[in-house]
Amino acid sequence: MQRKGDKRSRGAGGASVLESKGLLQRRGLGQVGMAVLLAMLATEAQAQSQPPGAEAGRNAGDTQQPAQQVYRFDLPEQPLLHSLGEFTGITNISVLRPDARAIDGTAPALSGEMTADQALRGLLADSGLAIEYRNERTAELVEPQPATMTTVGDQVGLDTLTVEADRIGDDWVYQEPRSVSVITREQIDRHPPRHIAEILQETSGVNASMNYQTPGLALNIRGMQDFGRVNMMVDGARQNYAISGHQQRNGEAFIDPEFIGDVTIEKGPSASLGSGGTLAGSANFRTVDVNDIVAPGEDRGVRLRGSTGVGKYSQGNDFNGSVVGALRARNDAELLAGYSQMRSGEFRAGSRGQFGRVNYSYNNPRNDSFGNEGDLVAITRQERRSGLLKGSLRLTDTQRLRLSALRSEFEFDTASSSLGYSHPDDIEVFPTSNRVETSTFTLGHEWRPDSNWLAVDTQLYYVDTRNDQELPDRNEGMPDAALPFMPGGFASRTRTETYGLTAENNARFAIPGFDVAWNYGVDLSKDETSPSATGSRETNIDYAGSLERMNPDGERWLGNAFSALRFEHNDWLTLQAGLRYDHYKLKGETEYENPLLPVGQREQYAEADASDGAFSPNFGIAVKPLEHWQLYANWGKSWRPPTITQALVGGDHRYVNDGTRVFPNTNLNPERSDTWEVGSNLIFDDLLFDGDRLRANISYFTTRTKDFMGMAQVCPPRANGNCLTSLQLMGFVNVDSPVDSEGFEIELSYDTGRVYGRASYTDTDMSSNLIYDANTLGENSCQPSNNPRYETTCNSVGLWYYPKPPRQVYTLQLGARAFDQRLDFGLRHRYSSGHKQLLSDVGVYNSTRDGTIQPYNVTDFYAVYAPTDNLRLNLAVDNLRDEAYGIPMGDVQVLSPSPGRTVIAGVEYRF
Repeated sequence: MQRKGDKRSRGAGGASVLESKGLLQRRGLGQVGMAVLLAMLATEAQAQSQPPGAEAGRNAGDTQQPAQQVYRFDLPEQPLLHSLGEFTGITNISVLRPDARAIDGTAPALSGEMTADQALRGLLADSGLAIEYRNERTAELVEPQPATMTTVGDQVGLDTLTVEADRIGDDWVYQEPRSVSVITREQIDRHPPRHIAEILQETSGVNASMNYQTPGLALNIRGMQDFGRVNMMVDGARQNYAISGHQQRNGEAFIDPEFIGDVTIEKGPSASLGSGGTLAGSANFRTVDVNDIVAPGEDRGVRLRGSTGVGKYSQGNDFNGSVVGALRARNDAELLAGYSQMRSGEFRAGSRGQFGRVNYSYNNPRNDSFGNEGDLVAITRQERRSGLLKGSLRLTDTQRLRLSALRSEFEFDTASSSLGYSHPDDIEVFPTSNRVETSTFTLGHEWRPDSNWLAVDTQLYYVDTRNDQELPDRNEGMPDAALPFMPGGFASRTRTETYGLTAENNARFAIPGFDVAWNYGVDLSKDETSPSATGSRETNIDYAGSLERMNPDGERWLGNAFSALRFEHNDWLTLQAGLRYDHYKLKGETEYENPLLPVGQREQYAEADASDGAFSPNFGIAVKPLEHWQLYANWGKSWRPPTITQALVGGDHRYVNDGTRVFPNTNLNPERSDTWEVGSNLIFDDLLFDGDRLRANISYFTTRTKDFMGMAQVCPPRANGNCLTSLQLMGFVNVDSPVDSEGFEIELSYDTGRVYGRASYTDTDMSSNLIYDANTLGENSCQPSNNPRYETTCNSVGLWYYPKPPRQVYTLQLGARAFDQRLDFGLRHRYSSGHKQLLSDVGVYNSTRDGTIQPYNVTDFYAVYAPTDNLRLNLAVDNLRDEAYGIPMGDVQVLSPSPGRTVIAGVEYRF
């Protein structure tokens, strides 16, 4: 007989017990899950074959156990819905209500160490609800049903319980009354990334300044990027490395995708950990931990992964792989170690169309190893090696210590199109070699006493990122006397060290009519930069010094204290209020040359000793007019101080003797912004079919930023009061007029179990007349009346390389699961409306050298197949139609094209 909810017909994604046996083992339940399933099958067989008088069976609600790992719980008496949310956060086990009824009532206080099943049953003790486990990571709350039995004499036969297929447990994203996105490991694995920025392409509101020459990630949220406007973190540690460029990627994170567990992206202002000193939000890249490697109920596990390009469509994807092993000693200690390596070569751009308005040829005319003629995109080889070590130790019943060490090495070449990279046969290529070494160390402490008022997390961290560059001698063989003004070769190092301390507490209490959650804490960091450079010729002395000054020496402290309160009333009303106080202190000094002063007076000196602070409040309200529909509105302020580079940069246009000079500005004001956001969340189960799920988030935002900092032409002090010169005199300035951005963001997810679809859409518009004061280095140094030609320079010239994102971007994905859900395959379509770097209201370059990236439509295919329980194979075919396209927000100089049709095959094995 079938009990209610048994889907042996496989309707709506269901699976029989026999089918589920392989699925559960494949999903990592391991020996415990297999033992339970075999026991279920044995019970059913006994019910059919044992003679009268034999005993069989057990309580139907206990036939399938969840993960048996022991967790530490410290939950107060509170609404059941809140406790279930915290339960999911601790165990990563999703709790669903398939009949879509509200989850009401109060959960008792829960404290101590126990299995997830014990904890969940304790929370539901007074609810009248029963538990049915779809799989080891999904539990359903159902009305209790009497066991369906057949009786023959004294024999009792119990019906079996269906275990449904695993699906992505990211429901919490669609329950938050704000804009937040999560990139899961499953999404990353469907399309193995060549570049870390590729994993962001399905996320609304997010872009990346992407150049395939460098593996560094510069994240753009809602049009804002660079210099900490978006806080990029690895396990909560800020990645603040910066190297001066064409106002693209001035703030890079070097992250190995192989070790990423998931990525959480917070958009807009907030009073929370990681929000200090930002304008647009934050992104935290969580590295894999023991729970990602060790199956529930086991004490050890190993994950082996590897992928490579296939045949003529390998596109230089030579090898990418990793090994990660983990141990767990009960709940007392954990240890994880991993190593990864990647090697890729030059790739071929797409053959259909062109990626820029002007069809530049940055391609190498050499044939590749498969006999294809030409079209290899030069200077795109990369190598990467990484090691990860993590551990935790339970100190007492209420305290745990966590340690982590991550080190990565990246080797790659970079170049600028200004060095002649159209590759005619008579021009030699002079790329710069880069070796980046980055290390992130964290020491964390958790304290969970038996109190509703204390749940404290503290972390110390240290991040060290350095880039050793070798710039070749473009005039090798010529005597120094023949090159008095031309550079030779260089060796330089750009280094940023970041020290950090974070501490936060989560308290819960009740006031009349409301349940209250209170999050508060402090976030303190210090950046130290220490550049160095040497030259190979006597004539290089000044150039080497200029290299150092383009990435100046200095230190900046940034600290903030934050407090956020969340009031919830009967699951239909949520009120939020937060306040953050930021304070910074910047110190440093630099020398620079002013060619407008008389000889002997051109060497100038600038010193920064600045500090400032500001309060940033935020408020929010969310209501549920219907059970499945939430509306929310948020307002908040943000504040970002200048960085070391923006205040102290001063040097020449590195390696190009074109007369360009960059000047420091130690009087920059912090940027300030106001953001409004309104949005809606929709959550439906069993909408069209039994077992289907629809999730949607739609939001609109508008942000006004004042005192925006950008590089522009400036008027330094001069001897003759005349600004007429052929030199390009540049420096960072505050824009007098506000920079406005607004847009729509949509994320949708629909899943029936057998078929699913996802979609994301972003529409972002940024505008400003970019008026600024060019008198940044001295009183009345810029006088329009004496310089009619430069009148606009002093009043309304735009910023160079203003980071305006593409207006519209969307992705559409349609997938299906087959063969007992062992096969997952589908298509993804990506669209971008293109991009144009702005100099005021026109492109950086004139019509003969336009910086525009063309719109594109690109379709990708993926398939993931698990032929056995521990083995997974994947195949990805990106850019099926071999389109020529470039990712917007890339460097306007390099205009890096993306790979053409690419086929990558991979394998993962666990034991």
